[in-house]
Amino acid sequence: MQRGPAQIRLLVASFAGLATGYSVFVGVVFGLFIEPLSSEFGWSRTAIAGALTLCSASIVLLAPVAGALLDRYGIRRILIPSIGLFGIAVAALSMLRDDLWMFYGVAFAIALAGIATLPATYSRMLVKAFTERRGLALSVALSGVGVAGIVLPFALERAISSYGWRTAYLRNRQAGSPLPTSEPGDGLAVGEQAIAPDLEINELRELDALVDVGRT
Repeated sequence: MQRGPAQIRLLVASFAGLATGYSVFVGVVFGLFIEPLSSEFGWSRTAIAGALTLCSASIVLLAPVAGALLDRYGIRRILIPSIGLFGIAVAALSMLRDDLWMFYGVAFAIALAGIATLPATYSRMLVKAFTERRGLALSVALSGVGVAGIVLPFALERAISSYGWRTAYLRNRQAGSPLPTSEPGDGLAVGEQAIAPDLEINELRELDALVDVGRT
């Protein structure tokens, strides 16, 4: 079995995950919807920005908990559900009503669901998978955030103007990043001595499962 293709798939998945994860939502996506929400519901920009403050505070409080869960249950068991729940939470914004507290509640759900999609999770995964060119792998994956920052504003602004902000939220959710499908036998085999000789067996299994999981 060749390790190269499996590592590349893992790198692509990490790039895509970071490009559509929580970091991009708060850094790029959130601001694009302030004006449409203000026009629709009459909320002030300060009130809308309060949701972003709530998200940031939630991340500060929940990050240690998320780190402990990753240590206890492993990357696969936390990251994969987090990707799906994060997408659902973002899609829930398309169903907002004129209720500011509902907006805040959904914002908290987005932070809660998306905390495992932060760069720290993907970086941990890549550090374990790459023993050579580790710095290059990390830089390529993390560049997903920057690429999304360039592409998403144009795409979402066009979606908002063409279809409305509710549909734009749904389209943003659909761009979420499932991990790529791999063929049976590919990936980081548990028995291979290889990608990282110092990894524990259960950690290798986590990496193998992350490569082999299908699109959700």
